[in-house]
Amino acid sequence: MVLLRSTVGSLRWRKYHSAHHAKALEQRGWQVVLLTTPTLRRWVPITIAFFIIMYLLVTIVTLYYNPHMIAPMQHYPALFLVPVVAVIAIFAVPFLMRHRNDGWAFIASCTSIALLLSLAAIGTYPKMIRSSIETETNSLDIFNAASSQLTLKILLIIVAIGIPLVLGYGFYVYRIFRGKVELDAHSY
Repeated sequence: MVLLRSTVGSLRWRKYHSAHHAKALEQRGWQVVLLTTPTLRRWVPITIAFFIIMYLLVTIVTLYYNPHMIAPMQHYPALFLVPVVAVIAIFAVPFLMRHRNDGWAFIASCTSIALLLSLAAIGTYPKMIRSSIETETNSLDIFNAASSQLTLKILLIIVAIGIPLVLGYGFYVYRIFRGKVELDAHSY
């Protein structure tokens, strides 16, 4: 009986604590709290600075050795917004982290990744693999590399079955590994 009462009291405390926590999150604008401790958070500016330096270095080398990567943007000037917004999103991550807007920092990080991948696709379109011998005749582009209609239909069925499985697995793994990440003697 004593055990039951203490368990019920514990459940009441948890219910109050959860409601109080949810109210606090609601007042803060439903911000997503990243799963890091202050020890890990101090590495964010360093890693972002390293990323920006490497991004600029790779961009300069790419433009020097592969000037065709900028041709679609020269043809459609509105595409210059993609790298500009990507750089703004990259610089926004440490700024938002410093101001404890972790949810927006995560969104800025996701946006920068999506835009950088889009930038690579824009630069290579329509050539997927560019030939170094005869670019126009020997390159693999999206038109001569496309599969038949039957193959595309089969792939659509496989993807329609596989995507829900992957999303379910991702949800399951997220639930298993939830909680704060802490560095201790057994961390690597």
